[in-house]
Amino acid sequence: MTAVGRSSLTAARGRVARGMRAAARMLARIVRTPIVAASVCVALLSASMWHDGSTYIEEVSSTLMGIRKLVGGDSEHYLAIADSLREGDLSMGHVEPTGAADRAHRQPGYAALLALAGSLGVQGAPALARVNLAVVIASLWIALLVTRLATGSALAGLLAAAVVYNARFLFDIATERLLTEPLYVAVALGAIGACLAYVRRPGAVSLLLAAGLGGLAYLVRVNGLFLAATLGVAMLAADIHRARRAGPHVPTRDLTLHLPLAAYAAAFALFVAVTTPSWLPRVLYTGNPVYHGYLPNYLWVDEYERAHVPGPPQYSISTYVAEHGAGDAVKRFTWGFQRVFWETPRDKFGIVTSAALLVAIVVLLALRDTPGIVIACAAVLQALPLAWTALANPARRLPAAALLPFAALVIAAAAAAMLRRARR
Repeated sequence: MTAVGRSSLTAARGRVARGMRAAARMLARIVRTPIVAASVCVALLSASMWHDGSTYIEEVSSTLMGIRKLVGGDSEHYLAIADSLREGDLSMGHVEPTGAADRAHRQPGYAALLALAGSLGVQGAPALARVNLAVVIASLWIALLVTRLATGSALAGLLAAAVVYNARFLFDIATERLLTEPLYVAVALGAIGACLAYVRRPGAVSLLLAAGLGGLAYLVRVNGLFLAATLGVAMLAADIHRARRAGPHVPTRDLTLHLPLAAYAAAFALFVAVTTPSWLPRVLYTGNPVYHGYLPNYLWVDEYERAHVPGPPQYSISTYVAEHGAGDAVKRFTWGFQRVFWETPRDKFGIVTSAALLVAIVVLLALRDTPGIVIACAAVLQALPLAWTALANPARRLPAAALLPFAALVIAAAAAAMLRRARR
């Protein structure tokens, strides 16, 4: 080889080496980017959950008892509604009061997911359980993304995803039963994250997202109506707080400091439109857009068997007043409050998450982080009806699914607030 050839080869090798070093430096910078690092961690959590969940579903579905558990009880209702939807029957006839086995309180959101999966060729209870598992994994990513958008902190988003990942009850439900909790948690995370973003920095997009996702939460579970109403109150309270702090003479834009009445009207219209599959059939069959069968019974009696009676509600506030005194009401609410806000997080989220939640609330109060405090207050407010009805319906998976999205975002909001303080 000539000297000129060796020189050219050496120069080419030098260029390649420099290019590789530059690529390595760029890759290192990308990996050190918080959102990339957080995404890699969530991807690892997702892979671990999919592997463990798929293995467990195979174990559950290998026995007759496991299959019966997957498709029995409440799951049977959702599968029946899903079959009707997949066959093109959109009449929602199950909400009509017939006096038979009442399913009027079943919302169409989860059944629609099962119907969509069936239309795509997903057949059989084990395969549908994997759809549940995929929804839980999607919740991890939703927690990461909404926290990042609401707080600006990818590390806080990773913490929120870890809280959802650590909630064993959600994994158990997703792999053992065909129930609404996994989908509700996923949608509620988006709705609460949008609310947190609006409280922190008002904008039309976050307001409309909160309204739309709040409507979807109601389409999945009836208590999603409490969630949507509470988020609306939280955003309204945040606007009032901003308006009072700004004073009457401070010039503002449409969606910054004063009450955005036109935007709220648009958000409410979106909520009504999204929830049409729920309220329209109920209006047609019963004349009541929020008719949910016997569910109101739980408000006014103390026994599950007495409340769980098919057909229209049989009890009202006059029933409770006639049978109870003020002391009974205080004891009932105190017992329910303890069960929902102490026993449920401790037993369903785990000691670590429960302790982190308590610390997060203290941090938010100490740092006077208004958006985080608002979300923590909203968590309590939307669960108060569950505390009142806990005596008649003591199942803890209901309040657990209602509180988990709030717990994840409250912990994440506190972490983001501490990170901002540390940077300052």
